[in-house]
Amino acid sequence: MVTTMRSIAVCAIGLEKVLARDLAHLGFREVVRSAGRVVFNVSTNALAEDLAKANIGLRTADRVLLVVGEFKAFDFDGFYQGIYSLPWEAFCAKDTRVLIERARANGCKLHAQATLQSMAQKAIYAALMEHFHVRNMPETGSMLEVRIYGDNDWWQIVIDTSGEALSRRGYRRFTHEAPLKETIAASLLFLAGWSRSRPLIDPFCGSGTIPIEAALYACNAAPGLKRHFAFEDFPEMDQNKVEDMRLFFRQQVRRDIRTDIRASDLDTKALELARRNATLAGISEFIKFSNADARELVPPEAAIRSAEVRGDMAQSGIITAGTASPGAASEPPAGTRGIMLANPPYGQRLASPDEARALYRELSPMLKRYLDAGWECGFLSADKEFGEAIGVEPTSVRMIVSGQETIFFNWFSAGIAEAGGYAPRS
Repeated sequence: MVTTMRSIAVCAIGLEKVLARDLAHLGFREVVRSAGRVVFNVSTNALAEDLAKANIGLRTADRVLLVVGEFKAFDFDGFYQGIYSLPWEAFCAKDTRVLIERARANGCKLHAQATLQSMAQKAIYAALMEHFHVRNMPETGSMLEVRIYGDNDWWQIVIDTSGEALSRRGYRRFTHEAPLKETIAASLLFLAGWSRSRPLIDPFCGSGTIPIEAALYACNAAPGLKRHFAFEDFPEMDQNKVEDMRLFFRQQVRRDIRTDIRASDLDTKALELARRNATLAGISEFIKFSNADARELVPPEAAIRSAEVRGDMAQSGIITAGTASPGAASEPPAGTRGIMLANPPYGQRLASPDEARALYRELSPMLKRYLDAGWECGFLSADKEFGEAIGVEPTSVRMIVSGQETIFFNWFSAGIAEAGGYAPRS
């Protein structure tokens, strides 16, 4: 009989829909989503395979949690008993260290976090000592992180299956100032609708996170192939099945691809770090790095030349009505309509807000050049009014909350840059 458990994929707030699609791509069924979380089902009969698939394959999740039990409790006796009755021996060995990483209560009669954490740890150790017939737990082995969520006296107990955050792919050993989290970089690629058939440029590549994530995606290389996960230390996990899943993902990697990924930065030290990280990730040959000032960038010559040729042909009558749709004469072919993704200094961790706004104004001509050439562009900023600063109204703005930081993903579709500049929002 196939039974299921609930698992929770965690992400930055604002990226839940992206994560839900990421899960669906791996074959998981979404149950429900809320701020920063997407709940999905895993099979108890294939728990090792499902946890391995989620942790190795998800590009946009920060970590994967497993719900080990839920119960109603109005007092500490009921809370203790609810924790004690869960099957902790399935996730802990004799020497496991148990850490109650957090306890959150909303509308519950029990709400003192320190007391909830202390009581939960006592209940777990009591259950384990009884199971293993020991008088104390040595706590010398691997760590099990437990999270407790209470909502109107209904308690949900979850454990972390990832260990280190899934953004720690293992390739970014060399970081520049204020690096972009890998899971957010991957999410931007999905939000932009990028595929390896479209050119991509990152004009502020820093330590290389966006282009490296793009190259991994283009090669169909799972982000978690080179690391260990906390669930692998659970005593009931079949390591052979975990390795089978790793082998499956390795077999999906493709090296016979063609893609145009470009990364540039004005800082030569940052570029050197980016190159070294790309080498560690094993995809350096798919990225063209260059030292360049973002303000001076122009679209690749092929896109511009294609637009000029089509314009000349239209004027000479070679392209007639019916051959192309109105306005098509000035547009580059679909294959040259690339995507720019940029994470310029935005005044929270780098530079000041005033310096960031000054840079945005200087970037305006470059942005318009790319939009006029048929490109689509996405910029991260801490400034909600980024469009006003750069002089072009974004097609859309998405707010992303990652930890204590709030940033905005400003998306510009081709053709919105006009001579009049900034268009006020309605």
